[in-house]
Amino acid sequence: MLEDRRIKKEILKQLSSNPKWKFVVAPNNWLCPYCGEMGAENLQMDEKIEEKILRHFLESCTSWNYFQGEQLEEEYLRFKASLLELKVRLQQEVPHNPSWHFSVKGRWFCPFCFQITSLKAVSSPPSLDELFSHLEECAVFLKRRGKAPSPTSVQKALEKRLQNEQLLQLQKRMLRKAEWQAVDQKFFWHCPFCLSQTEIKIKPGKVSLEEVKQVHRHLLQCSSYQGGKGKVHTLARLQLALEKSNHRHHYQKLLDKIHSDTIYQLLTDSGCWFCPYCAQSSGVEVKNGDWEGAVAEISHHIGHCQAYKFSHQPQELKVLKEALQIHNRKAKILRWLPQKFSQAIYRVTTKEGHWVCPYCRQAQAQILLTSDISFCTEEIADHLSVCSHYDWNDPQITLDSLRAELKKKKAAKKKKHTQRQRSLRLQQKRKEQYEKEKTRLLQSLQGAREAQQNMLPALPEIEGFEFYASYRPCDSVSGDFYNIFSISPHQWGIAIGDISGHGIEAALLVGMAKKLLEVHARDCPRPAEVLCRTNDDMLQDLDEKTFITVFFSILDTEQRTLTMANAGHLPLILFNRRREVPLQAVFLNGMALGVAASHIFQERVEETTISLQAGDVIFQCTDGVVEARKGEDFFGEDRLYTLIQRYGSEELEYLVYKVEKALAKFGGPRREDDMTILSFSYCGENNGIEKYGKFSAKGYQKS
Repeated sequence: MLEDRRIKKEILKQLSSNPKWKFVVAPNNWLCPYCGEMGAENLQMDEKIEEKILRHFLESCTSWNYFQGEQLEEEYLRFKASLLELKVRLQQEVPHNPSWHFSVKGRWFCPFCFQITSLKAVSSPPSLDELFSHLEECAVFLKRRGKAPSPTSVQKALEKRLQNEQLLQLQKRMLRKAEWQAVDQKFFWHCPFCLSQTEIKIKPGKVSLEEVKQVHRHLLQCSSYQGGKGKVHTLARLQLALEKSNHRHHYQKLLDKIHSDTIYQLLTDSGCWFCPYCAQSSGVEVKNGDWEGAVAEISHHIGHCQAYKFSHQPQELKVLKEALQIHNRKAKILRWLPQKFSQAIYRVTTKEGHWVCPYCRQAQAQILLTSDISFCTEEIADHLSVCSHYDWNDPQITLDSLRAELKKKKAAKKKKHTQRQRSLRLQQKRKEQYEKEKTRLLQSLQGAREAQQNMLPALPEIEGFEFYASYRPCDSVSGDFYNIFSISPHQWGIAIGDISGHGIEAALLVGMAKKLLEVHARDCPRPAEVLCRTNDDMLQDLDEKTFITVFFSILDTEQRTLTMANAGHLPLILFNRRREVPLQAVFLNGMALGVAASHIFQERVEETTISLQAGDVIFQCTDGVVEARKGEDFFGEDRLYTLIQRYGSEELEYLVYKVEKALAKFGGPRREDDMTILSFSYCGENNGIEKYGKFSAKGYQKS
């Protein structure tokens, strides 16, 4: 008892001071701040509230724990009080308000959120406690404070909900089942029940909700659907329906062409459609301009027309009109031609049996007349329809005159044939003579090439020096040359040159130039003077179109110097990694031999001397190297300099090999000019220049 009094005292204290203890649910129900349920119901004025609250704490409340339990938030208690008030009110409203009585397949339909819940509702709404398990979470219910919409509004919402579910089911069906995906080439959907083409356009694999609504509206009006009880046709039947629809689309497209383009409206004199692709009569009769009635047969003709299969483009209108005119002419000829075959003049043939036209009086090789002339009616009509001499009248020549003219033509043809045979024999004889002379000349050129190759000088073997040369003529004989010859025990003449042109004449001049350079060098070992004397000797022997470029040097092996002069040739290239400037091109003034008189040539020629250092590489070539072409591009000096810088420290044979390989890769195997390369290196007194590798016929090998 003492304990109860203490609890009641605390209850009264909390009721007077704690706002959480003052929530009353109408009409007179106290809300427990611990469990959130009604703790004292139906309070009367003369009742002691603390007694009922104490009874609730001791018998029902699981959260009180002698005032040690956590009290709920004031905001939640306010919400709970409002909810319980609604619950009390709904006890009276739910049984009598039809808005609460809607269900779908035994499941209660919420009149607030318009959702089909999991609560069972067979003949009446669920119990109030079951309803509140949903309503406590229903935001619309709480927002409307339990005021349900009118039964009409709920009915409409339910119907809309059911319709949406039907649309979603229909959409799934249209995406998953092939029978519901029948779409023709214009994307028009075909109903799987009535097989008819609708006006609903659907792209395969994509069905929007709006398209589903259109399909649903069609089904509601479709007599074959029968509210979903109708039979879906097989895929084969649907495919046939689609093919028919595609044909209709094709026919419509063809009709649009016919109505809009004159080229598709051409008719023969007999009223048949004239095909703009094969330029022939289709045999399809178009009666009284009824294109719709003839379009199917026209489409059939186009589908089998070989000209249409080859090119979908019709022929030009001018060409078609000419072809139509010929066709009409032929058709008219065919009507009377069989009657003419009884006349002998229409049956004249050559000895070989070829029919002779009595109008143009020419034998027609394509018409072989048999005993029955009627077999050739078509071919004869084809010829007469294009024969420029045919004028719809009878031939203007008698039978005897035609035969006499044929005999005369035959004699002239025989004479012409005899003359042609004689001309052919003469041409054959000339060809044989030409081939014979060509063979003799080629053998002569081959002999000259071998002789020129044999005249190439042997490369000297000088201690401390290494020489290498490459000679590649593009013709049988070449206009390029090089020469190395001894002037004295320690002096060597080195020449490289190029004569304008190729062939025998160039080869003869090569021999002359080499000999003159050698003779004058031994008499006066100064390169500039040697070139001046050689120019004087050759000036009278060269025509105005022929000239010779020469770079002439004298190597002094005792003084280790190279003295040089240039007569219009490419510069000498000096390479040595040990020099301050590793690669140098030695440009010297000078003009080609045979271009100018002695005093002018002597004024222009320039001479210089360089001292050789260990590791020096001298590289010279003719213009066939730097002017090698690939289309509009030239090999050029820059590519050559790059190769010398990269491989100049290797053996000379390997350096020249890499240059020739680069030339072949650049311009291909075919060359337009001779190519000559002459190179030597100075290795030093003890032949001690470092060798980086060894070159053999098998390629370059590292040491």
